[in-house]
Amino acid sequence: NKGRYLHASSFRVQPNLDEEFSLFGKFSKGLKYTVHYKTDDTGMRKAFPGKDKNLVFIGCSYTFGQGLNDEESFPYMIGKKTGYRTFNKGIPGSGPLNILDHIRETKEEYFKNIP
Repeated sequence: NKGRYLHASSFRVQPNLDEEFSLFGKFSKGLKYTVHYKTDDTGMRKAFPGKDKNLVFIGCSYTFGQGLNDEESFPYMIGKKTGYRTFNKGIPGSGPLNILDHIRETKEEYFKNIP
């Protein structure tokens, strides 16, 4: 997916995504980076498979880890550090009020894969 950007539509990341995205510089010919995104059927990124406690991360592209591989996102790293199972529900290009409205409208679907 050379030069293709990941974007969310209707406050949802593409479900069942398992792709590499490459970013090239606008004014340079060199490759900036290649990143791999993997999501489940609700568009949630790969979770850290911890035990005992769950942490759900809700937020924007920083939470999602746009431009980072699954294991480089801060929700994944916090799970690795604490041993808790983490769920990354970040949505690129969105803000807290939009996400809250989306959760209210799609509550059961939004939390579908979170025990």
